[in-house]
Amino acid sequence: MGIFAKNRFINNYLRGILGLCLWMGIEPTVQAQQPLQISLSKQTLTFDPNQKGNPPAFHIIRVVDARPLKTHIGVVQRGLVNTKAQAFLQGGVEKQLLDFFHRSLPQPSLPQSNASLPLIVRVNQLSIAEKTTFSSETATAAVVIDFIGSKDDSLHLLYQASSLVTKGGLDVTSSHDDNIARALGECMEKFINYASPYDWQSLLAQSLYLSEGELYTPMISEDKLPNMPIFQNTVLMRGIYHSLIEFQNNSPSDQQPFITQTRDRNGRQWNDVQKVTPYHVLPDGSKKEVKKVWGFSDGESAYIYFQKDFFPLRKQAGSFIFDAYAPVDGASVGAAGVMGGAIGGAIAGAATANRRQTYQLDVLTGQITEWDENNYMARLQARHTSGGDNSGGVAKIILYYKGGKASTDQPVTILFRTNSDTLTVSLKVDSFIEVPWQDPLSDLNVCVQGTINPCYQFVADLTKVNYLEYLPTAKGKDEVIIRQVNAQEAEFYLKKIRYTQERNLKRQARK
Repeated sequence: MGIFAKNRFINNYLRGILGLCLWMGIEPTVQAQQPLQISLSKQTLTFDPNQKGNPPAFHIIRVVDARPLKTHIGVVQRGLVNTKAQAFLQGGVEKQLLDFFHRSLPQPSLPQSNASLPLIVRVNQLSIAEKTTFSSETATAAVVIDFIGSKDDSLHLLYQASSLVTKGGLDVTSSHDDNIARALGECMEKFINYASPYDWQSLLAQSLYLSEGELYTPMISEDKLPNMPIFQNTVLMRGIYHSLIEFQNNSPSDQQPFITQTRDRNGRQWNDVQKVTPYHVLPDGSKKEVKKVWGFSDGESAYIYFQKDFFPLRKQAGSFIFDAYAPVDGASVGAAGVMGGAIGGAIAGAATANRRQTYQLDVLTGQITEWDENNYMARLQARHTSGGDNSGGVAKIILYYKGGKASTDQPVTILFRTNSDTLTVSLKVDSFIEVPWQDPLSDLNVCVQGTINPCYQFVADLTKVNYLEYLPTAKGKDEVIIRQVNAQEAEFYLKKIRYTQERNLKRQARK
């Protein structure tokens, strides 16, 4: 079968599957999902804190969430069609982690309290992510925390630990609590190995003093280059990286002679990114392809091994980004898999493959996530404005009402409501309003006053504009008449609304 016939077959098969899903009520497009609330209530440390023979001579008295953006901890895929939804730690990062450490570590009795050093755990980063292929999923949890000693009313930064935990499977959404607990446990184990035998006087003397105000300022900063050789050195050392640490230190351990071969990638969108393959040169002159390593440097550029291929890294402030293949469309794969099993999922994956996606490498933990420039800029801005504010910031919501056959000249009253606050706004046809929502950590109900239609419930995303549309075309009283819209669709209609408003103003001016 020729390539064009194959493409027609795949497209027609996928359309049939997705059409049947729609008929059955399975929505294969990215719609709003209820956020995932993650609890660590059943988790404890994954190692024995008494492993060195003596219990730790410290206890956790406080957890400080110093993340620039204190809203969700990542995005997961939920349901049969892998709909994206934000994930949160139930009750907040500080409460969940403090309870976790209190369950896991012995708390000193009153007579022993003077011998046990009070510690504050500062959370610089806590994020989860999921990656989907047509046959499996992978979940990651990245944690960067500081251990801060509290002694005689003074604060001392003792140690910073980081960890990246990965778990694969057919459905990994339920494994995020395990991953977070394992990552926290690895950080704690690193600190115990560093601090033992707990000579606090010496450790405190050589540590960095912190003021109370600095407690909320994380030591990692994306607007300043980290103090790592990979950022500081202008010349890259040539060789093969076998670990993230080797990359951080600009010190590839594999110095065997190697050559690279390049060729063009398929597709016009890949015209500026060639396929680069390294080969070890063996003593007899033969070549052996380099595989399953962290990456390599040819002395001019650094490459990361990702998706069984090598892609060039480029600096982005205090981080690195790179272009690789986009993940398969989770919604299409999920919907096709529901109807077509593994074959349907595979076909959906093939139909959405070869797309280009920019990824971000977290240089501290090695976690790779999809690059979102708006999210990145929001984090930069939050680092300059958050300070000790734990409110989480302000989410931007745009609600619009476009004209149509079902629209009327009468304005509609919209209620933005949480358990503790309500905002009432009036919306006319062919208009929109911007709402700076001050409580992005709570479930938000958007309701239409005077109707018995159910409210639309979601959690506003601080890292992007949240677009909502009022739909006066609902046929039944059980239908939600507020919906969330993606940016591309919303901006198309907002442009038309702005044009209509300008035209009406000009007509009024002529009168």
